[in-house]
Amino acid sequence: MIRKFMLISGASGLLLYKTSFEIESSDRIQQPDGRTGLIAGLITALIDFSQKQVQVPFTHMKFEKLALHVVDTMVFVSRSQQQRVICCLESDSEDDERFGRLVASELLFAFVDEYAEKLADMSARAENYEALFEDFSSRIYFIMENLATPIMRDLEEKEGVKYAILLKPSMSEYDYNILSSVWYPSRHPNHTVVLAEVQSFLNVAADISA
Repeated sequence: MIRKFMLISGASGLLLYKTSFEIESSDRIQQPDGRTGLIAGLITALIDFSQKQVQVPFTHMKFEKLALHVVDTMVFVSRSQQQRVICCLESDSEDDERFGRLVASELLFAFVDEYAEKLADMSARAENYEALFEDFSSRIYFIMENLATPIMRDLEEKEGVKYAILLKPSMSEYDYNILSSVWYPSRHPNHTVVLAEVQSFLNVAADISA
């Protein structure tokens, strides 16, 4: 399970955005948290230390109950200058490292795409930039929902997999077995036929179960 994530300026180590998916900590997240700022600076220092000392990027750290996934990218703030932006995501330790990295990457790239101009206008002064990017919260649900696309593409690249189609049932309690397509490959010639066949199978299964 994804617990929380933060976005950090690699140039200064300043916290740009943070949020939590843990219900019990939702109230705490709204309060100023000095420890979060310290963690942001620590993550930046670890990335720099790893790159300078062993020439290997710092991307993952696993503890007993949680794991940290770190992804960074460079953003052009002028024709000759770049700024690094870092996403640090916390998840349960049993979660696959590749999944944590995928989620962190999608969040980071969406953030950079949305706020490239604001990032370019940021000064080097140590001030609270979280308010500048707080409306990023409205995009998180759609980013998570669209994670199906890279996951399905990766699945299709596996040896022996010809097509991968993702379907979901209706959320209505009256027609729970009505399916709709979440994702299907554009090169698949008959995805509507597959949808109808699976739908028929579910209807038969429901009748047998009843």
